[in-house]
Amino acid sequence: MLTVATNFKNSDQPLNTKLPGNGKQGEFDQVYITDDGKVLIMEGKGGNATWGSRIAGEERAQQGSAKYMDSVIDNYTEQMKRLTKDPRYGKVGEEAFTKQVEGIEDMLDELEIAKENKALEYIGIQQKANDNGLIDVIDVSIFDIGF
Repeated sequence: MLTVATNFKNSDQPLNTKLPGNGKQGEFDQVYITDDGKVLIMEGKGGNATWGSRIAGEERAQQGSAKYMDSVIDNYTEQMKRLTKDPRYGKVGEEAFTKQVEGIEDMLDELEIAKENKALEYIGIQQKANDNGLIDVIDVSIFDIGF
């Protein structure tokens, strides 16, 4: 079984990737920090799903590319501007919301440090399927992000 901790040693510390609200568009599936400070961005696909794309500036960027990764980071940064102005942020009784927002801020800080130190890996994980359902073949790709 593929798990982050067993296949990427010392990487059992997940960072928050979930923005408040519904939906996952513009979010990474998972982000982990290793004991030595490396950050792993994990994108997962199941069945016969293919890698997606998104508009990054004026171009379409393929999931797994540096432009796609930077576009998602930019989305988190823009969402943080909105979330820290939300009336629930820092309010008594809204501790869960505040903690979630602060978790995103922590993740962004770790991503920035990892990019500066070239200690960032962008990883794709695909579990294949056939007519009988998911099969035990899991493809792991280390995406090229320029360092």
